[in-house]
Amino acid sequence: MKKTYAQTIALLRSGLSGEAPALPLFEGDVDWREIYSLSNSQTIVSVVTDGISNLPDHLKPVIEALEPFLADTLAVEMRNGQMDRFLVNIMDSLESQGFTPVLLKGQGLAVNYPVPSHRQCGDIDILASVFEYKKQVGFLAAKAGRVDGEYTEILHQGMMFGNIEVEIHGSIKTMFSPSLDRKLDAALERLFRDRDFSEVTIEGRGIRVPGDVFNAVYIFLHMFRHYFCGGVGLRQITDWARFIHSKRNSLDREKLKAMLEDLGLMGAWKVFGAFAVEYLAIPEESVPFYSPCGKRRLERILAFVFKCGNFGVNESTVREDEPYFIRKIHSFFLFDVHDKLRHFTEFPLYSLKYFFGAVSYGFGRLFRGV
Repeated sequence: MKKTYAQTIALLRSGLSGEAPALPLFEGDVDWREIYSLSNSQTIVSVVTDGISNLPDHLKPVIEALEPFLADTLAVEMRNGQMDRFLVNIMDSLESQGFTPVLLKGQGLAVNYPVPSHRQCGDIDILASVFEYKKQVGFLAAKAGRVDGEYTEILHQGMMFGNIEVEIHGSIKTMFSPSLDRKLDAALERLFRDRDFSEVTIEGRGIRVPGDVFNAVYIFLHMFRHYFCGGVGLRQITDWARFIHSKRNSLDREKLKAMLEDLGLMGAWKVFGAFAVEYLAIPEESVPFYSPCGKRRLERILAFVFKCGNFGVNESTVREDEPYFIRKIHSFFLFDVHDKLRHFTEFPLYSLKYFFGAVSYGFGRLFRGV
């Protein structure tokens, strides 16, 4: 493993566990600029900074090298405070209209970190039932500063409130497999029908989130989807790992097993469970259905994660100025062929299944002009 990869992982583990990182890794010359760059592309700078604080003084970076870590950490803390306050306000507004908004990911997962304000935040994702989706979108769009184009196939509407992005989701479709998406639609319907909700406390207020089993599977699937489409970062994997660790004593494992097997995700779950134990300081007993995995396989996955960065920030994307048909062909080979099949060595069955599923979706969208 590349030395700066090992050092970044060691600091991330330390920031998550509170234990000192492996000291021999930081003796001699340390490329702190590269460690910062890697941490930044993985959106884990603040947690890595916590890991740096666990080093003995003689191994810590000089102040000039430490400054970008400290500056980013302060900015993340301030941003999290802003996001938390806005989240409470938007939930108050929606519930005052009789809606049942459910927070997905984001600030609802920060509570599982040792220092919640050090999880780098992104946008606010709100899950709505299919019956309320249009109404919630209409209510919030009237107050937004900017409303983006809607992804009608997956009931996804983004909008901006100042510098905060809010996304309303009326579906959790992956666009990977029609059969998988039908099962996800059914799971989402059951979630709202049975009111299978849990709650987190943010700014002293209870915020509705999905029930623990649904949430564990959804967070994993969201992360695994990005692994196959565009790229995934360590923060997304850590979000899932910290969630299952925090729920280790309360997760209904039989219900979880049934849902994972129904969606065909158990194999992938076990691989990333081993990844969480190996790299993210998660105890084996915290990972439901933990199973050891070959070290070389995990190292290849880690190398890919570092290569692509969070949401594929390090990789090229489709150019919007291309002609429509060329852009669609480009995206087909980039996202459907390249993204799916490059993981064949690590996940052969998933690669083939998701490739053919995505191709069927892609051709449908191409001929509909979407």
